[in-house]
Amino acid sequence: MRETVDAFWLCLAGALFANMAASQGGRLSGTLRIPFFRVDGGRTWHDGRAVFGETKSWNGVVLGVIVAFCLVALLALIQGRPMAQWVLPVVLGSLGAPVVDLAKSFYKRRRGTASGAPAGIWDRLDVPLGTVAALLLWCAVSSRGHNLFSPVISGLLLGLLLLGPLGHHVVCTLSHRLSLKKSPY
Repeated sequence: MRETVDAFWLCLAGALFANMAASQGGRLSGTLRIPFFRVDGGRTWHDGRAVFGETKSWNGVVLGVIVAFCLVALLALIQGRPMAQWVLPVVLGSLGAPVVDLAKSFYKRRRGTASGAPAGIWDRLDVPLGTVAALLLWCAVSSRGHNLFSPVISGLLLGLLLLGPLGHHVVCTLSHRLSLKKSPY
């Protein structure tokens, strides 16, 4: 049970910090003179608009995974626990959020919404939904026999859906105030 709770918190922390770091992918690319690789490769959809938008980059996705991985390494070191058991949930969590964020961006581009413009509740749900998907995937592939419908897993998923938007709001607001993001969404 403790392992599952640890995986939950690390998955959420990984997703939140990965999301904050991902927004820095373009800025870091320019600073370090690294080529900027758009997720959509600059392609447009049938409606003539960008598939995801010019701010969604592989640079940000990779940076998010690296930041999440470093967070796990630090937490494992502090707690004196082996890092290997936490790598999969954190990497999945740090990838789950950008996947849902890309889906949100795709939807916003189809509606003609500008990049960075508010999207209501969807701006707070991409990280929690991506993390829930990642945690469910982790439970499914874990050899530890986790039951997706156990009270522990159900409680963690419910907690994630309730606490995730709040955590996402706090991290986005903090990122905006620290001038790491252009908008607080």
